[in-house]
Amino acid sequence: MRKIEIRDIVNIYEYEKQREQRIKDMLQLKEKRRIHIGDKLLITFENFQTLLFQIQEMLRAERIVSEEKIQEEIDVYNELMPQKNELSFTLFIEIPDDEERKKLITKLVGIHDFVELHITGINHKNSRYDESDKDINDELNDDINKQQQRVVVIKGVADKQSALDYKTNRTQMVHFLKFHFNEDEIKQFESGESFITVNHPEYNYSSIIEPQLKQELLDDLLK
Repeated sequence: MRKIEIRDIVNIYEYEKQREQRIKDMLQLKEKRRIHIGDKLLITFENFQTLLFQIQEMLRAERIVSEEKIQEEIDVYNELMPQKNELSFTLFIEIPDDEERKKLITKLVGIHDFVELHITGINHKNSRYDESDKDINDELNDDINKQQQRVVVIKGVADKQSALDYKTNRTQMVHFLKFHFNEDEIKQFESGESFITVNHPEYNYSSIIEPQLKQELLDDLLK
């Protein structure tokens, strides 16, 4: 997925004329790219369109017009752009009640280190959790084993900002993470069933990736 360049940016005056429609379009797109994990976590998968929208909104809010400052914003958001064999996502902690939030922000410290993608499907030779040195004769003679399902686990990798959780002993309400795939795992993701799991000691939930979201993510991975 290509990164955003300054030529992609619309000036504030022109953006203001387009903004109402852009917001409608973005709400529709993000609805297809979101998944709730339990009742307190929301994941939104980022791509070129979502990140460009965020840049435009930031430039509008801060009234940024100089090319130098615009480029600085582009550079920040391009760090979140998924590259080859990656999915990039924003993890939001949603706790509307003030008292509950005060309690949970200390209990959920490090939650970004417990986000995983679980993929079930046919064993592929290079999957990072497959067994090695299988007897080739067993594979040829036992069709059931060849089609055997197993789970591949891909851990989410958070950006360095999330390390502040451990320094402040309070989780941040927003985290930025990526899933890194190898080629074989992309094949398994395409053919198998997948879940996003959070197994933090204070928060343990799992949600299936539905077909609409899965197609969006495959579009990202196969670009």
